Amino acid sequence: MSRTRSLSLAAAALLLAAPLGLTGCGLGEESEKADPPKPSSQTEGADKNGDGSSESASPESSSTGESNGQAAGKPSKDEVKNGLKQYYQGQNIPGPAADRLAGCMVDEGYEKFSAKTLNAMKDGKPGEVDPADSQTFTQVSGTCASKSFNGSLPTDLPLPS
Repeated sequence: MSRTRSLSLAAAALLLAAPLGLTGCGLGEESEKADPPKPSSQTEGADKNGDGSSESASPESSSTGESNGQAAGKPSKDEVKNGLKQYYQGQNIPGPAADRLAGCMVDEGYEKFSAKTLNAMKDGKPGEVDPADSQTFTQVSGTCASKSFNGSLPTDLPLPS
């Protein structure tokens, strides 16, 4: 029983670290495009559009109703979920399980995690996860791994080195 528990904890730790590594890539590019152009685009956009909106960032992100999170530097929930799902599938987690796990991570953690952590999750860069979120991330990952794998964790996942 204790061996199974140890393997489960090791698998949970891997599952927690994995999403952060793969999801950090795309967010950095988006935040650079979305944040810096806003001041200059707003002044240019006001002249071109007449409504004061930014041409580069606002039309793409605010139409889905996610502008509040993105205004704070957070990617959308769908972006984070898709990044996590791709990461999990790259770790040989089957599609349906990867989808459940990614969905749970977003549902349980989106409001708890900082923009830095969410961006890292979205882009797959675990080195960019906010250290202040590590304990919360571990808790959410353990909860979601248990739910996604029906109370049991896969034991054939590679352990972090």
